[in-house]
Amino acid sequence: MLPPTPNHFFFYGTLIPQFAPPGLQGVLAGFRLVGEGWLCGELYDLGNYPGAVFDRESEAKVFGRVFQAADETSVLEELDRYEGYDPASTTNQYVRQCYSVTLDNGDLVECWVYEYNGSTSGRPIIRSGRWRGGGTANR
Repeated sequence: MLPPTPNHFFFYGTLIPQFAPPGLQGVLAGFRLVGEGWLCGELYDLGNYPGAVFDRESEAKVFGRVFQAADETSVLEELDRYEGYDPASTTNQYVRQCYSVTLDNGDLVECWVYEYNGSTSGRPIIRSGRWRGGGTANR
């Protein structure tokens, strides 16, 4: 894993401000959109939210947006809590990783990303790699 560029995050689901729950709107208001981007991997439909599993060898892509936060330390705790991520646990549904995200203009940015850590067995794949809100319309 690469060290993160300070304050950069890749969001592909309910952390994208237009899809975020009301309780996160205040936290996300301090983020600045850097651009659209992608990572190699599969995006799964988990019902009301997605889960991405990243794989550099995959031909499939997960699309999302790269944001920059004004202060990484103040938002990490809140985002970790929302995603149910505890660095001391091995049973998290999501784990926070650092990946090099490709922006639409070809630039690479190291970002914090929440990767799905649960079973994908029987979970439908969102073939477009883009999550558009909860439900089966994503497939």
